[in-house]
Amino acid sequence: MALSPERNKRLPGKTGRYRKLAAVPLVLYMLLIFHISSRPLSPAACRVPDWILHMLCYFTFFFLARLALIGWFLDRGSRLDNIALIMAALYGISDEWHQSFIPTRHASWIDIFWDISSALAARIVFRLITQPGQAEET
Repeated sequence: MALSPERNKRLPGKTGRYRKLAAVPLVLYMLLIFHISSRPLSPAACRVPDWILHMLCYFTFFFLARLALIGWFLDRGSRLDNIALIMAALYGISDEWHQSFIPTRHASWIDIFWDISSALAARIVFRLITQPGQAEET
């Protein structure tokens, strides 16, 4: 969807000095995931089913990635949705690989499945929120 030049001027993050800040929340979130994944499992984390943690984590990751991409590009179409989905999937895979080196942690294909599934669910929700009539076309 192309935006009018007047609207582009009003969008936050579209001018030089703020544009690069759009990625800061995503980078901080990625660092948080890395930090949490670097620690051995805590007993409190074991009380919550693993798939719920993965769903919450990568659902949020998709939204932060999508918002970061909006800050960098004027295009608001499904292409950026796909890029954000790929970013979430690749980070989920790299996180599982990283966990394979941490004591009491292990890499799991099912965790990667939950990571990608939750990012895909977030993509669908994002499209329903931003373009309710066009969500079926993507």
